[in-house]
Amino acid sequence: MESNLDIGKRERNKEAIRSQLLLEARKLFAEHGFEKTTVADLVKACNIGRGTFYNYFSDVRDIFNTVVEEVNEEIRMITKKARNKQDNVFDLFHASIKAYFDFASSNEMLSFHKKNQAYIRSASYKSDSIRRIIKDLQVDISKLDDRINFKNERDRQLLSYVLVGTPAELFLNNMSVNSQFDNNEVALFLAKLFTSGTKLNDA
Repeated sequence: MESNLDIGKRERNKEAIRSQLLLEARKLFAEHGFEKTTVADLVKACNIGRGTFYNYFSDVRDIFNTVVEEVNEEIRMITKKARNKQDNVFDLFHASIKAYFDFASSNEMLSFHKKNQAYIRSASYKSDSIRRIIKDLQVDISKLDDRINFKNERDRQLLSYVLVGTPAELFLNNMSVNSQFDNNEVALFLAKLFTSGTKLNDA
């Protein structure tokens, strides 16, 4: 009979293999892109059998979607932390957008976005982390109700959609045209744009 110790060890090994697969997948997608990454590439990078891969993921798209979910969850935590202790709308917008740009501009993430733009969009539409990012923003915006004109929940929801979608699209566009704008400059511009649209009571 298998002991609890053996079961625990087996579960840790399974989690280690899954983590390795996701780590190597992120590297391969950043280097080659979704279309040029195969299951053979992934199992070779992890030094595992092909059958082992299918114990965790159904195909390359499945692991790609999981990588995007992980990336979006990292973005959620980074931007949420950046908004902590911001006591005015401009700083809340600026801190959140700047944190996102800085994360997305790291060498690996820059390459990951460049090579997988359409697939990232498609995966993000179904991402639970994106929904959590939007929910977090609504909560943080609601804390500033005394300084912002977006009092009703539906307005805050729409504002949160814009705050999530616009920086991402602008980042991808700037990257595509090799823009010379730096992260802070773009973050400041968007913070000004969003702030001017919120009709602040303390403006």
